[in-house]
Amino acid sequence: MQEFVFTVTYDRGSDPIADVLIEYPDVVMTLLDCSVTADSVWFLNRITGPAAALDRLDDIFLDSTHCNECLSAELCSTDWTYELLSSGETSRTVYSYGTDGEDCHSIPGLGVAHLGDGLVHDAERRGDQYRWRILVPDDAALGDLYDRISSGLRDGLRLSLDHLKEPTRWGDTVVSLADVPYEQRTTLRAAVEPGRTGRVRFELSRPRPGAAHRRAGVPLRRGSLPVSVESAAPLLGARPVPGWTGRRR
Repeated sequence: MQEFVFTVTYDRGSDPIADVLIEYPDVVMTLLDCSVTADSVWFLNRITGPAAALDRLDDIFLDSTHCNECLSAELCSTDWTYELLSSGETSRTVYSYGTDGEDCHSIPGLGVAHLGDGLVHDAERRGDQYRWRILVPDDAALGDLYDRISSGLRDGLRLSLDHLKEPTRWGDTVVSLADVPYEQRTTLRAAVEPGRTGRVRFELSRPRPGAAHRRAGVPLRRGSLPVSVESAAPLLGARPVPGWTGRRR
């Protein structure tokens, strides 16, 4: 298997969801699970961030007349159903189900159309970027798919493609940024600074393993996780500081 990473970058004013995420850079939208076929698609997304940002996203993300995935200027004919599975002051879990989306100009939809079923998807959206990782067979040809996606982008959107020959971090990440409550994420971000070391403990609410448990509504397990400051930078998407050894000088 080989991994490809598609990243869509949005200019301000080109997408209503991106506009909110650009204004509130601490908002993180993470794909928890999904199924994409030629006939239908469903996503399970977790959104965390400031309450004011999530209140604004509710009116946009949950609008069934709006496709959250389409990258073209033309509105697609996908019949969307959105259901809010859980809602907190700084978090949302949203189930999205779409049918009749043959004309949807989206990365997962066009991926299935060009490469067939059986692809593995992972996605995260924050700030001005929407990043899709796709795990595909070794003999898959992505050139035509890239051309098809990029040729139909509406104004204000840009597409980049990275090819990683070896799959990376599929299912082996113990905790994602979306698992850290927004209130504690600020503390974690402040801890990731040059010369800071140590460990920080966070309370987490994580679903039991398996999509079947999530769909069955099994209660969340609560627990705590000690996170080293040194390992928190990749979790937050921070870049290492050149010359920093992780110790105070």
